[in-house]
Formats: sequence, C-alpha cells, structure tokens
Amino acid sequence: MIKAVIFDFDGVIVDSYYATIHYFQKTLAHFHKRIPKEEEFKKLLGLKTKDILKNLIPDADMEEFNEIYEYSRQQSVRAVPLIVLIKGAREAIEELSKKYQLAIASSRGEQTINMLLDKYKLSSFFEIVITREDTIKHKPDPESINKCLKFLV
Repeated sequence: MIKAVIFDFDGVIVDSYYATIHYFQKTLAHFHKRIPKEEEFKKLLGLKTKDILKNLIPDADMEEFNEIYEYSRQQSVRAVPLIVLIKGAREAIEELSKKYQLAIASSRGEQTINMLLDKYKLSSFFEIVITREDTIKHKPDPESINKCLKFLV
C-alpha cells in the first residue's frame, strides 16, 4: 500500500534549466571565460556544480577554481527568480497531498529550495524536505530517499 510520495525537485516540481544556464554563463562572463552555447550545457546539467565547472574550466588552478565556484554559488541564488513552476505541478501536489504524505529528496541546496517553496506557496504540502546539506552522498545515491523514508514511515 502506498503511504507516501517522494519528489525530486528540479525537473519535477520546478524548471531550473534556463536559470541554471543563465547563472553559469553569467559566472563565466564575469571571469572572462569562454561561454558555452546552450547545447554544450545539456550534457552537463544534472552534475554537481563543481563537476560542471571542472568541465567548463579544466585549466583553472585551484585558487581560481575556488573563486569561480564561490561566485557561481552566489549567482545561483540570484537566479532563483528565473526558476519556474512546472505546469501541473501544483495541481498534482495538491491532489496527492489529500491521500499521501509528501516529501522532497533533492541535491539542490536548502536556501534555494526554501525560497522556491515559499515563492510558490508549496511548503505546507511537504512533511520533510531533504536537501544537499542533509546528506553526505548525493543522488543518485539513495541516502536522501532513505532519510525521507525513515521520517515518513
């Protein structure tokens, strides 16, 4: 018997595709690095920020890399207003919440998830939200889902 539904966040509840590309392009432009076309980003999205940057700026030394990484994290927060709710997500969440406990298991950071849940008035639907800060191993490792399950069942 199904008792709970655990959602991923990006690509399921919100569409962060263009916001993510935007903040990486803005970061690279700030540091006068080559700005890849959208097509080049497609194969990198879904990786951790550090891994995306390692692919985009493979020749950066550790000091420069860390500076770029920190700047990109600031830009990711500034890009939150560009993230949109996926069509039908609210309706699905509302309907599922009538029968099931709901949770989120995401590799996104707590700050931006909370900003988006507040923006779209979705916080009250979720029993627990597990973010990147709540886990040591990130998806596809099942740690975030297992933490949700321990809380829900």
